[in-house]
This record gives sequence, structure tokens and C-alpha cells, in this order.
Amino acid sequence: MASAMLLCSHTPWPWQPPSAAMKNYHSRSGSDGGEQLEIASGARFPWPPPGQTLPAKTKHMRWECRASWFDFSSESSTKSGGRMTTGDFTILSHLKELGCGELLRRPREVHFSGCINESYAFHCAGGDFFVKINRASEMDSMFVGESEALKRIEATETVTVPTPLGCGNLPDGGSYIIMKHLRFRPFGMMQVSSQSALGRDLARLHLAEAGNLFGFPMQTRVGIVPLDNRWSSSWCEFFIEQRLRDRFQRVCERLEEDKTDIEEKGAMVLKIANTILKDHNPKPCILHGDLWMGNSGLVATGEVAIFDPACFIGDAEFDLAFEGWKPVPDFPGLSVDFYTAYHQLLPQAPGFEKRHQLYQLFHLLNHFVIYGGEYYTHVMDMMDRILDQ
Repeated sequence: MASAMLLCSHTPWPWQPPSAAMKNYHSRSGSDGGEQLEIASGARFPWPPPGQTLPAKTKHMRWECRASWFDFSSESSTKSGGRMTTGDFTILSHLKELGCGELLRRPREVHFSGCINESYAFHCAGGDFFVKINRASEMDSMFVGESEALKRIEATETVTVPTPLGCGNLPDGGSYIIMKHLRFRPFGMMQVSSQSALGRDLARLHLAEAGNLFGFPMQTRVGIVPLDNRWSSSWCEFFIEQRLRDRFQRVCERLEEDKTDIEEKGAMVLKIANTILKDHNPKPCILHGDLWMGNSGLVATGEVAIFDPACFIGDAEFDLAFEGWKPVPDFPGLSVDFYTAYHQLLPQAPGFEKRHQLYQLFHLLNHFVIYGGEYYTHVMDMMDRILDQ
């Protein structure tokens, strides 16, 4: 059985096993004369940690516990107070089932701006894997929808996505998803050719067959905020009720007693939205749902890819909502080359600008729900622009 070797340089000592949920752990002699902690799945760890002395009374002791296996080098390990977490071997076992083989190097924590999850890249003999962990949400509400979204997009054969391989719940709370790891070229999406390729691929995704209803068979999320994806035959009704009104209500809940201005203006915006969308009958399209340059990349093999979807079936124009995004200075938006290539396959329809304001307002409201007051002014400004039409 292949083993995974990890250097546990940040292991707290003395080690205090937090649970007795994992069986068949025991210590054994390592090739360097030290001890190793061997797990039933085949993973082995230097034991004791480098520079530490194993207490005599624990020599050859059989452990009935779980140990952390990648938080040792992770900044996120402080979230559990530096202690070992029981969920780590749940993920390890899942990777073993997927045929990961020997771990060739220590898992690397990957950081993304604004990311709500812990993310780890695994370089293994059986391939490269990418794991996202959310310590707060269960699998059904967090990652099942993302997995289904990636499968739906991948099935169209229009744009590359990381293939989802499985997801599950963690015994101490939270959940995870495992995907094939895509290796991206640094600054690859800053190339004109990459932007153009993404524009063409996104248009091809939007042209793919997606049925005749708007929604999705399960909940998905934009960041941490869930989407109401109940099916609807009307895009106007779906967007107003299950997107705009839903986000207005969440913003008002966050503002509490300070909600009056947004509540009053929001009611007027919803009426105007109905006027703008009532005669708009778009083709239902598979959407990424949260597309900006940070959710795309140029794969080392040369194709462009998208990831972290907030997928549902909707109006293709919704995926262009971040064009001209103003709240963040120097926001890394998609370039003119992207939009030019996209519109060569899907030309702008009449009324695009008015709808674009509504779709961008949704994202502004969603950002307010997640990040708070810094987006208040931008929400109010966009509502004023919509009301001034």
C-alpha cells in the first residue's frame, strides 16, 4: 500500500488527540530511526515531529485517534487553535478512494482574494487534486450545488472547468469538495489571446442547450449567500422575485433600523425592473453566475478555464454583469477583447444597458450582504441611475 510522507514541523507538542473516531492507528519505526505514525489508509508521518522527543511511556503506543495531515503548514490551522482536526483524514480517505496514490510533496494552501473557503493543492502519484473546505456549512448547502454546476458546464464541452470528483461532510462540522487540480500560468489571463478565448468559450456555453425553464435543480451560492433556484418559466418573474427582491430583503435584514432609504428605493426599483424585463424573453442559458477575472485562468496546457461557479439557468447577459464594476479601484475586470469576442457570437440585444444595470445591482446587493457598509454608497448610486431612466 502506498504511503504519504509529511513533515510535521508545526505540530503542537505535546500532542493531545481530540477524538477517538479513527481506528487502526499505531506507531512504528521509521527508516531514519525515528518513529512514524501509520494510519490504516496507508499515510505515514514522522513521529515524533522533527526536533521533538517522544515520551518513553508512549513509545509503540497504539493510537485510537485522528491527526491533522495538512494543517501543519497551513495558516488556516489557527482556526482550530493549532490543534489537529478530525476531518483531515476523512478527506485523506476520500482521496485514497479516488486513487491519489503517494503524496509527492506537502499539500500547499492556496489563497484567493476574498475567498470564503480554505483551499489546498495536492500533488500525488495518482494525479493532482484540489480540495476546498468550508468549516461552517454542510455539504448539501455548500458543495453539492457547485459539484453539479461544474458537471453541467463540463458536459457542454464548451469551456474548461475543474472536474468535480466528490464532496462530503466533515465529522467536526463543515464540508469539502475534491476536484482535479488545474495548473494555471501566472498572469495568463492578462494576455489578449486568453481574454478573447474566454469570451468565445463563454458565448459557446451560453449557446448550449439548457431547456426551457429558469432556475436550477438545487441550491447554489454566490459567495456565502444562497440562491433561490426554484424553477420558473418567466425570466422577468424569476429575476425580480428570486434574485432582486431576495437580495433587497437580505440587505434590509442586515441594516435593521437603518433600512428605510433602501427599502423605499428598492420598492421603486422593483417596479421599474418589471417594466424593463416584462417584454424581455431570453433563451435559458447555463450561467457561471459570478464571472470575473479572478474566477478564470489560463491552464498550463493552453486552454482557458472558469471555476467557482454560482450556476443557474438564466439570461446570458447576467454573466456580463461585472463589466464596468466600480466599487473596487483597479478591479481586475475582463477586457475589451473578452467582450468583443463574446459579442461576435452573441450580439447585444436592444435594451442591454438597462438590463445590465439591474444585473449589476444584484451583485452590488450581494456584496453588501457579504462585506457590509463599504458597498452601501454603490448600491444607492446604482438605484439612483436606474430610477433616473
